[in-house]
Amino acid sequence: MARANHTITNFLTGELSPFLAGRVETDRYQNAVKTCENFIVKPHGGIQRRPGTQFVAEVKDSSKKVRLIRFEFNRAQSYVLEFGNLYIRFYTQNGRIEASGTPVEVVTPYTEAQLDDIQVAQSADVMYIVHPSHNPYKLSRTSNTVWTMNSTFFKGGDITNLTAPGITSTTATTDIPVDSTAEFPASGTILIDAEQITYTGKTATTFTGIARAQNGTTGATHATTAQVFEPFWLSADGYPTAVTFHQQRLWFGGTTAKPQSIFGSKTDEFENFSLGANADDALEYAISSYKVNQVQWMSSTEVLIVGTSGGEFKVSGGGSALTPANVQVTRQTSYGGQNIQPRHVGYQTLFVDGTGTKIRSYEYQFNQDIYESEDLTFLAEHVTSGGIKEMAYQATPETIVWAVRNDGTLLGMTYDKARQIVGWHRHVTDGEFESVAVIPVSSRDEVWVSVKRTINSATKRYVEYMDPDINVDCALQYAGSATASLSGLTHLEAKSVSILGDQAVYPNATVASGAITLGSTVSAADIGLKYTSTVTTLPVEGANPAGTAQGRKKRWNEIYVRLHDSFFPKINGVMPPVRNPATGMGTPEPKTTGDVRIQNTGYDLEGTITVTQDLPGPTHLLSIFGTVSVYSG
Repeated sequence: MARANHTITNFLTGELSPFLAGRVETDRYQNAVKTCENFIVKPHGGIQRRPGTQFVAEVKDSSKKVRLIRFEFNRAQSYVLEFGNLYIRFYTQNGRIEASGTPVEVVTPYTEAQLDDIQVAQSADVMYIVHPSHNPYKLSRTSNTVWTMNSTFFKGGDITNLTAPGITSTTATTDIPVDSTAEFPASGTILIDAEQITYTGKTATTFTGIARAQNGTTGATHATTAQVFEPFWLSADGYPTAVTFHQQRLWFGGTTAKPQSIFGSKTDEFENFSLGANADDALEYAISSYKVNQVQWMSSTEVLIVGTSGGEFKVSGGGSALTPANVQVTRQTSYGGQNIQPRHVGYQTLFVDGTGTKIRSYEYQFNQDIYESEDLTFLAEHVTSGGIKEMAYQATPETIVWAVRNDGTLLGMTYDKARQIVGWHRHVTDGEFESVAVIPVSSRDEVWVSVKRTINSATKRYVEYMDPDINVDCALQYAGSATASLSGLTHLEAKSVSILGDQAVYPNATVASGAITLGSTVSAADIGLKYTSTVTTLPVEGANPAGTAQGRKKRWNEIYVRLHDSFFPKINGVMPPVRNPATGMGTPEPKTTGDVRIQNTGYDLEGTITVTQDLPGPTHLLSIFGTVSVYSG
């Protein structure tokens, strides 16, 4: 019987792939776990129970999913946008924006089925939105409560020598002669004197059925000679799939008619795509490859990176700014991608590959003068095997890439390239996560989620955000005069809720008529849905002088769990003594910083340790150590 000390000093690898369960000789194995659910891998090495979520509001129509998208003017003015079926609603400062008690809302053309394929690019108070079935739209913010959504007229080629009588009425039927209408659709929009005007028909030389645009001035008179711009996007050709800003141009990519083409606006004129030969003119370029692969995403780095369904390309100006005369496109890698907007993490671009099951980094390698891509899911490919539909990036207090899996699991990847940290963790709740967005607030980045829940036998979809000060989900907090009755919980009707009152754990209660009653009064409380945080270590390796411990019966004679500012967790199903004799009766036990010990677990072939926490309080696990006996017979 061999007996030895054994220590797990950090958990930086997070959940390890079952395919690597035999690699007991590697450093990654020593720092990995079998299960990491509702715990977050901390870059310092420990794992911490994930924050609970605060309930904000029910979505407009709970029968339909929504998508959350970030809108950031600056760190002090950031918003979460609720894209739903044909509308957008707005959130800021942990609440929904309302005017006179009514949610502020704008109308959009995007149906529920189209939400996942939306991509956006923002400049100050303006966000450009693309979807392959719609002309690009522009969302503009004037104030917290004033938002406008317009289908934008993007200038294409121009036709001059317009000679027509002035148009002075709101609707006019005067034919407008032009040099040629060959490039125009049968009906559509043109731009005259910088105003949109729609027409209902055309002949070989005229536009007919002219109508003033909604932003035109009633009664204004147009010049008899003016410049007419055709629309750059025509419905017959389809609309862009991807969008980004790069080098003071607005870039679009991948229409139905031109799936491998990219389009750059004139410099500093984001809505002018009139092509030309001058350096600041708009440009269009068709990426050449042996297969026709749709442009799926674009990313602005020191060069423009274009991801298609078949590969990744570098677009540059040969060391200079991109112009119509110097476009250089070279394939870098051939992994292909999904129509999911990439995320920037430091100097890297992270994208979802063509299978939808891997997140890859994309970065420049100076020594080879090429861009390379690393599979960031290699150590935990099982975590993303259900397919990823969305990503968001949280920079502080931890650097975490969040991803929504198709089955409603929220994935987290603690990532720090410089420190070689790639640690995966999974997060579940009483329901399904459907979307995630991250916005900056004061000293941290705040994670917002939309969640599908079953409440009182009905489907509900809620907008919530992670709050590091609570450890229940879909929560409300109370602070005020001492009371034993807590109301305002209609969003959790008929649910069993977990309660922390005045830092003491109360028995679970069931919400009835939007309220619960406690056995004593409290002045502060967190009320919400319970979730369980679980970490299970990998089978013990070492502690056997004769060689490997694999396949040998073993047990922990004693286990020490080192905690920081934590509620006591269960260790292999055992709850350590939770009361200190020095703590007065009726006084909550303070959170613990230090070592917690249990003894004499039974023999088995793995020697794993499972730490769980389901109380409405924090748990921050720094390390696990103790003595292990390995049966050598």
